[in-house]
Amino acid sequence: MKHNEEHFPEYLMNAKSGEARISAGALLPHEIIQSLDDPNGREVAELQWKRMVEDLLKARKLENCIAVCDISGSMEAYFSMEAGPMEVSDTLGILASELSKEPWKGKVITFSEIPQFHLVEGDDLTEKSWFVRDMDRGHNMDFQKVFDLIFEVAKNRKLSSDQIVKRVFVFSDIEFDQASKNPWETNHLVIKRKFREAGYEDAVPQIVFWNLRASRLTPVCMDQDGIALVSGFSRLDQDIP
Repeated sequence: MKHNEEHFPEYLMNAKSGEARISAGALLPHEIIQSLDDPNGREVAELQWKRMVEDLLKARKLENCIAVCDISGSMEAYFSMEAGPMEVSDTLGILASELSKEPWKGKVITFSEIPQFHLVEGDDLTEKSWFVRDMDRGHNMDFQKVFDLIFEVAKNRKLSSDQIVKRVFVFSDIEFDQASKNPWETNHLVIKRKFREAGYEDAVPQIVFWNLRASRLTPVCMDQDGIALVSGFSRLDQDIP
């Protein structure tokens, strides 16, 4: 439904109060965040984001997940008006953090050889986006240390297997085999052993490695045990095996 300039302020007030419905279903998350740069579209973008999160929470999708966000310099989109990998990475990372349950809610992990948990700070989407972009950055990551972070939270909080994150999304602009110095098979064996010895054998999270540099979406594929590979820009809630 279109609203002319005369009635738009009234429509915006009604949308804030819940009296008017604002739609976000047709938009990808990074398309919403791009509107934040437009002073006239910022309030609508915030409302669209809120609506998207509410809809996904109601669908109970991605309740237990966490994101590793690559924000290295190569993620920038130079000489382009379109969203680049950087915008998509921080947007999907924030979205995953807002959909997760405690103790993962509101958190993301840095893409680094020394990864860290960060509680995303900010009163609105703009501030949260800048917070993520200001986090520590690296050129590759240590998968074992990422899983060690998750494992330590599970052990210290005495979480049940159902409370452990089911998926770890990694948003980057490189191929999976370039992301770590160690082969995935070696990493995965060590990770599985640690979880098994702690009684979490059936709760080892799956890695969803998302190459955002690819411009076109390709089908999700299971390349190796414990890893799903995705490329291109898409919704976070697409079907992943």
